[in-house]
Amino acid sequence: MRAIRHVLPRSALVDTPHNAADRGIDLVVAGQPLQVKWIGEGSLGRARRFLLARPDMPTIVVARRLSDGAREALTSAGVGWVD
Repeated sequence: MRAIRHVLPRSALVDTPHNAADRGIDLVVAGQPLQVKWIGEGSLGRARRFLLARPDMPTIVVARRLSDGAREALTSAGVGWVD
């Protein structure tokens, strides 16, 4: 969560509702519910597996260091990422 908060503008309204986890929500940014998914080292294979199983809700992928291929695959699919 710190990585996500770090890349957002300071003016962004960020919240973690008390029962959010029950609804599959990890974070609410400017009123938009988001799921945050950790994919470990950030290989292209992990990014592809995430994309195959991706939830309907907007998701931010977090990894230790995404490979160039993983970044391209996530960006092409319209998925935000942080590494």
